[in-house]
Amino acid sequence: MDALYERVADRFPTCDRPGGRPPVLLWRQEVQISIMYIRRNRTQAELAEDFSVSQATISRVMARWTPRLGEVLAEFVPAVEGLDASEQVIVDGTLSPCWDWNSEQGLFSGKHRRTGVNLQVVADLTGRLLQVSKPAPGSIHDAKAIKATGLLEHFKNTPPLADKGYVGLGLLTPDRKPAGAELTTIQKNANRVIGSLRVAVERVIAHLKTWRILHTPYRRPFHTFAQTITTVIALQFYKQTFE
Repeated sequence: MDALYERVADRFPTCDRPGGRPPVLLWRQEVQISIMYIRRNRTQAELAEDFSVSQATISRVMARWTPRLGEVLAEFVPAVEGLDASEQVIVDGTLSPCWDWNSEQGLFSGKHRRTGVNLQVVADLTGRLLQVSKPAPGSIHDAKAIKATGLLEHFKNTPPLADKGYVGLGLLTPDRKPAGAELTTIQKNANRVIGSLRVAVERVIAHLKTWRILHTPYRRPFHTFAQTITTVIALQFYKQTFE
């Protein structure tokens, strides 16, 4: 945390300067609260009780520091264009759940039977996170969501490994059983190899979702979800530099 505090202080030097009415919380406490919220998706009421402040104060802390943390750590998030196009990678989609907001359309995922947003995750064969897409509505299928990421164009000469949900896009996917027939032995063996390699991206998604804000329903206003996801991704890539 000390290294992160230093980065925050460098980027926002005025956050440590006195002036005006004394703050209820020190800025380091506010950063800590923001990360605790993102890490565990705790309720604002619980955090308010732990820090002896009002729920409204916690809400303001989240609104202030969630985008700031994403900004401070943005340099650690690679762009698609910065990935090695010759590297064999694996891609998979995941749903980050949220409340069912009546004002937002297209959030319900028929596959997952819940509302949320679709994220496309890219990993290498060793299980290292390489890229996470911007969120798409949960109703969008993986095969459609990946088309908006630029990944297909970037890896056109080295097609990523993927599951059957990406069939027809030129990726390396398992063969589907033909109607009224069986897969050949070669096809079955190839499917097993692809399946064993795809474990790496599934492990990456599991690690990413240790940030519980991506694993349990998001409760803050929906318009803040994309920024929160951006900050989580930045925190995960920053954390990865220490691993």
